[in-house]
Amino acid sequence: MKTHTSAYKYAFGLLIACSLFIIWMNLAVGIIGDSDDPANLMYVGVLAIGLVGALMVRFKPIGMMYTAFVMAKFLVIVPIVAIGMGRHLDGSTPPLATFIILHLVFIACLFVAGLCFRRAAAEERLSDR
Repeated sequence: MKTHTSAYKYAFGLLIACSLFIIWMNLAVGIIGDSDDPANLMYVGVLAIGLVGALMVRFKPIGMMYTAFVMAKFLVIVPIVAIGMGRHLDGSTPPLATFIILHLVFIACLFVAGLCFRRAAAEERLSDR
């Protein structure tokens, strides 16, 4: 298994950077409400999906692609649930536009990581021939 392509390294780095940024924001101030708001546990779920997914697919590029895409899909759901819970009305969550833009940045990072993993999988298939 050749996973040392530049596309794989870039994708893995982007995935780790996005995950660390989510952890840092949650521990520092909390993305939804305060840092001790239970609604922030939704992000722990997203990160758990990434960790379990990566272990299940043994860090192979095609599986990591699906893992990154699933993480991005769940990050689409998090702000919808938070808004449905009325968290944007209590004043402790950032303004709605900022909240949405922040999630779009996270989703875009994970989506780009998924596309890079897809490219790494294609490069791996070509090198196996």
